[in-house]
Amino acid sequence: MLNGGPLASLFNSYNFESGAPYIVAISGGSDSTALLFLLKSYFDRFHPDARLIAATVDHGLRAESADEAKSVAALCRARGIEHRILAWTGDKPARGVQAAARLARHRLLAALALQENAKAVFTGHTRDDQAETVLMRGARGEGLGSAGIAPATLYAGRVWFVRPLLGTSRKQLREKLEMLGIGWFDDPSNSDMRYERARLRAALRQSADGDMQADAAVAEAADAGALRMARSVWAAGLLRRHARRAVPGLIRLDRIALDAPDETLLHALRVLVAVSGGAEHLPDRERAMALLQELRRGNGRATLARALVDARKDAIYFLREARGLPSNAPVSGQIWDRRFEIIEGKNRGRVDSSRHSDAPESLVRAAEITKPILPEDCEARPLVAPWSLFLPVFDLAIAGESARLVSAQAFPGLPFHGHIEKTT
Repeated sequence: MLNGGPLASLFNSYNFESGAPYIVAISGGSDSTALLFLLKSYFDRFHPDARLIAATVDHGLRAESADEAKSVAALCRARGIEHRILAWTGDKPARGVQAAARLARHRLLAALALQENAKAVFTGHTRDDQAETVLMRGARGEGLGSAGIAPATLYAGRVWFVRPLLGTSRKQLREKLEMLGIGWFDDPSNSDMRYERARLRAALRQSADGDMQADAAVAEAADAGALRMARSVWAAGLLRRHARRAVPGLIRLDRIALDAPDETLLHALRVLVAVSGGAEHLPDRERAMALLQELRRGNGRATLARALVDARKDAIYFLREARGLPSNAPVSGQIWDRRFEIIEGKNRGRVDSSRHSDAPESLVRAAEITKPILPEDCEARPLVAPWSLFLPVFDLAIAGESARLVSAQAFPGLPFHGHIEKTT
């Protein structure tokens, strides 16, 4: 099945482990079905002892979804592939259902991966999906979004979702399935004009230059992804050299770091603010640039994105501002202030941080009051707020340095080696 052709080298860069389980998310559509059988062919040839698990998420949004999941299970059974059906149960939102379904899909697949100790979850996003994503984000004016879909994304800091087909067109995959006599079915939502992606697909099909637009979008994603990754690496290097945790909840940046190139420093500054403040997204670029200019002018204090930035003679300190802290008592299983995951464990009590730091005592005290007061049977595990749920591989370097600064758990290594190639 993989003898020659453009699909033959799809999985060459992946670090497949002998005997390890790997999950393929399969909806029954052409893209994910092709991915499953391409990976099965690769395993049969090069890793016959690897364990391949196909998983179908039944979102329960259409009457026929349960039967479709059973059809996929039958297809897998006929081909000797282990298969699981994962059901999204409970109430569904009246609005934003696609976003909610995406979160549920990741949660269910990640839970299966952890249960099976799987090394990665493979998904069937294609070159077509990449083009559509870039065009949609461009229409919304999303800057960093021009990098499009990442080749890999870490979910909840624990499970890698990887997308080996981003450089492969849907047409190529369907031709392969037709050649093998394997069928598929289309999700009606793909042509439901209530959804932005369906409207864009229709517009591209009807446009005389639709193919050119798609090609340009994919090229833009490749360039933007490479730039975003480079910026992450540069900013991570800056933090590695000049930033450290002064005490829990307080980050110190050497003032000499302000001499770094603007783009590198600005990205590092935005990350420090977001991580310290527990912000879901990096702060606005213009506001961060204004803060940077103030810092370069001298001492002072400012707040941005829930973070307090305090500039002193030799260093700049970052911590959570005291306003807007959660008023509810922390309980196990809760994400507290987007900065901590509350888990069961033995509360060791608070450390008197002032005894172990040369940071200004007033800032040590200020950082102390922004931490949760825990019950005796709970611990607080630090999180890297902007990437606590989804970490695109583009941002892995800077997120890793951020984890060091807040003493968060280290992220697992990538399931593939080498540089991420442009998917053009």
